[in-house]
Amino acid sequence: MVDAQISHGGNPLFPKPSLLRANASDLFIEMPDFNLDSLLQDDLLNEGNMRGAFRFANKFHTEIRKGEAGQNFTLNDGTKIWQVGIRSKGAFSINVLFSEYHIPQGAKLFVYSLSTAHILGAFTHENNSDDQILPLSPVMGEEIIIEYSEPADADFEGRLSITEVNHDYKDIFKYEPQFDSPKGECIPDIACLKEARDISRSAVLLIINGNSGCSGTLLNNTSGDGTPYLLTAAHCLNGSFSVKNPDYNKVAGSIIAFFNYEKSICNTKYQFKGSQEMSLAGTSVASIIEPIDIALLKFKETPPDYFRPYYAGWTIDYDKASQTGNTLRNYPYTNIHHPAFGMKKFAYSNDYLGLISLSLDVYTFMPNSHWHINREWTQGATLGGSSGSGLFDNNNLLVGGLTGGNSECNGTEEAGGADFFFALFRGWDYGDDPKNKLKTYLDPLNTRAISCKGMDPYAAEPFGKLSNADYNNTETLENTSFGNDANKNYLFGHNSLETEEFAEEFYTDKPLILSGAYFFCPKVVYANLSEVTIKVYKGDNGPGEQIGNSQQFKPVYKEYYRDSGTFYEKIKRMSGYATESFVKLDEDIVVEGKFYIAYQITYPSDNSFSVFNAKLDPRKKNTAWLRDKKRGWFEASNHPIKPIKTSLAIQPLLQYSPKLRIEKNTSEDIALISYDRKNKVLKIASGEELSGKIQIFSTTGVLIFESAVDRQNDFNINSPKMGSIGIVRLQTGKGSQTSKILF
Repeated sequence: MVDAQISHGGNPLFPKPSLLRANASDLFIEMPDFNLDSLLQDDLLNEGNMRGAFRFANKFHTEIRKGEAGQNFTLNDGTKIWQVGIRSKGAFSINVLFSEYHIPQGAKLFVYSLSTAHILGAFTHENNSDDQILPLSPVMGEEIIIEYSEPADADFEGRLSITEVNHDYKDIFKYEPQFDSPKGECIPDIACLKEARDISRSAVLLIINGNSGCSGTLLNNTSGDGTPYLLTAAHCLNGSFSVKNPDYNKVAGSIIAFFNYEKSICNTKYQFKGSQEMSLAGTSVASIIEPIDIALLKFKETPPDYFRPYYAGWTIDYDKASQTGNTLRNYPYTNIHHPAFGMKKFAYSNDYLGLISLSLDVYTFMPNSHWHINREWTQGATLGGSSGSGLFDNNNLLVGGLTGGNSECNGTEEAGGADFFFALFRGWDYGDDPKNKLKTYLDPLNTRAISCKGMDPYAAEPFGKLSNADYNNTETLENTSFGNDANKNYLFGHNSLETEEFAEEFYTDKPLILSGAYFFCPKVVYANLSEVTIKVYKGDNGPGEQIGNSQQFKPVYKEYYRDSGTFYEKIKRMSGYATESFVKLDEDIVVEGKFYIAYQITYPSDNSFSVFNAKLDPRKKNTAWLRDKKRGWFEASNHPIKPIKTSLAIQPLLQYSPKLRIEKNTSEDIALISYDRKNKVLKIASGEELSGKIQIFSTTGVLIFESAVDRQNDFNINSPKMGSIGIVRLQTGKGSQTSKILF
């Protein structure tokens, strides 16, 4: 399960209500009891012939308004505080929906568990939207606290109203620790599908209305303008047709979509939960076509570059592909989906599709509006929660989305059964309302195209992971320990030697942008993960000079937009299972040559934190480093008790950008360019008079400084953050000179 709202960091003012009052009985609102057995029985029936949305929560309709419920008080500086607690006995987690959210600049909203082990926020005025809706992801536990602070000089009084509280009765945070549903053992991980890595990045997991899960696909359109359209099944938005006249816009506004929620290693030996840190909240309706089960939505925000989104292509070329009756023969066909709210998987068929009329217990669809696999899946199956997922042909073009079926697994083997997918071409020109036709959105220029290629909007500046070990083949993950008490003596974590810092060495022969890193961790016992700090170093013979800023290791769901500098974060639970977690750096760093990604821990500590290491091919060199107070930095192969040639399971996410290419000087150096980091002064010195200009660009190509130059120049540079990289370009009549500086 993953978070979804863009939030902006920080911490609650009063994480412990007991600090404010002796009796907090008036803080909490109790949710009523409900019939859990009845819900579980309904869920079982829903897994019949329609791959319905995967329900995990019971919904309570509430009316919890700021100022009317909970407690209100004012601090000495005039800051107004509102706190309210929500308790739902037996809930594994609770999530809420703000149907009214409109707050002024300077105000902050946090939602957190009573123990503060799980915090969402801060949400600010930047989360305001036209529909004033803010859906929040689940917070662990049966008691949560909502805290709102508003400055004394706010432009207006914030308005907050919670109208839905969802009680998680299936423990969605613990669902994946079982390493996917036991009903889906025959469904392979997406990492094993090498032929379709691009289109796999278009598939997303959806939380809808706070209590159910489906799958969806990010779609391209013929203009290639990057409009983030999302295709899913209409029945995911209407309770599998149990809700009459649903408010589709309201439900669409509650959707949370999770990108790249998958296990990145194609090896069933490793059982861990994939990275959950990339998500978006809120969509709007473009087209709903119930008779075919099609829902085309649009994200309210564009997926950022480090999500590595891919806009899937599609085809409605039914006539040309049809060779025998109502069939499509562009096989093999691949379905990419999130079964049972799990990590991304796929099903594969080496057979043709047949066009059928689908009638299920709950709904009869338009005649000849659905594809079905002629026989059965060659590999894989679908489950509840797979609904809405895309079906792709041998050209990696989407032809439809999952409505329902009865395919299943028999252990690790396929057990047969049929699945049914709405046919995209049937909805292309459906109905009389042009605003509800698919072609209005997917062919906005009215090109009359019958297919559209997929698109990577960031193909010119691609991202990629760098790894020193190959976990898919001979090299394996381990959590190496030493001594008699292995649980307290992790070689690359807390241990009796009190080793303080650990680093993995990397090398790149060209400048790249480091945006973050993936950490593969065993089950973590922790009291406070803020004691773990991430650092980046450079150095030829081990970690030397730190570059960029230190930051806490919090396995957070975090999003960063370079232009606005906005973030959101939420602590991820790691105590029940091994995890792959992505840590987004607060600020991108340019790396070249040798660099090191490190994590530092503290002593004494109640934590038991470590990172996996790899059992390397003997021909490879050691890349893992350690640091203690006595020896400083040393290689793992020189460990005093457990010398080992190994690699830490850390994978940096790197971006190539042509903007980082340093232009070859058109002449010998024109001037001496230097930067005084202490006084923040750029110095340009030349033996003769210069006439021209100096420019400084950020690593993302943004011009941050420009000035004319003459013979001697000192320039005060105050805006860049410490540790960031600047590209300095000096242009004169004698030519140009380009240099890099570290601010």
